[in-house]
Amino acid sequence: FVANAVSKSGTNSFAGSARIEYQAKSLVADPKDRLFGDAPFEFLSPAIGLGGPIVKDKLFFYASGRYGKSTTSDRVNRVNEPLPDRVSKSNELYGKLTATPTQKHLISASFRNRPATINGSVGTGSIRGMPHLVTLHEAGAAIWPFDQPGDITVCEVYPRLWTGPVVKSSATARRQYLIDCQISSPAAALTSEDAFDAFVSALMISRLASGPPRISLDTEQQLEGMIYAPDHRRPNH
Repeated sequence: FVANAVSKSGTNSFAGSARIEYQAKSLVADPKDRLFGDAPFEFLSPAIGLGGPIVKDKLFFYASGRYGKSTTSDRVNRVNEPLPDRVSKSNELYGKLTATPTQKHLISASFRNRPATINGSVGTGSIRGMPHLVTLHEAGAAIWPFDQPGDITVCEVYPRLWTGPVVKSSATARRQYLIDCQISSPAAALTSEDAFDAFVSALMISRLASGPPRISLDTEQQLEGMIYAPDHRRPNH
């Protein structure tokens, strides 16, 4: 597969353009099933570009800038618990110089910068952890629910079930959550989203009277497994 991209260049005439793209959330149809359909989203993207000569017939410039923001709201996870809005932002800056020192030569140089941030995105920790399950199983650990619980049992938990709709990407929100729950937490629990999830999960599991139960899996569960979620309450309940 080969793709050729032709970018804009300046000419002997000054020319510019501006545009804005906007899509309201109300223009997106609601999914038939909130658990598996795509949630409605809002999209905004203004852009501007300008090009022209620096030295007539010899040196030209072109520059453009674009801002993009997409907000996906009304999200839920697979157990119908609310998720925070997913907000994606990006800024794109582009610049290009084109020179024609002779009729037979064309020289161009360009620069593009496109940083992006995403808040509220559900991670891929489960997928990354799957290869390690074989190692743990070979070391003697029971992988629940495919194996019956043993002395050492590995299971998947979903921290969002316990934390609720806290904005985990915000350090302030993580700290306020633990304060509201009247939890005295180590400073390490506030350093990142992963540390926060690990702390809350460990706290909740430590309060359980027993580990994962012995169960018989149906056909779908034999393929997909299960999330260990014995109690959906927040830590202070």
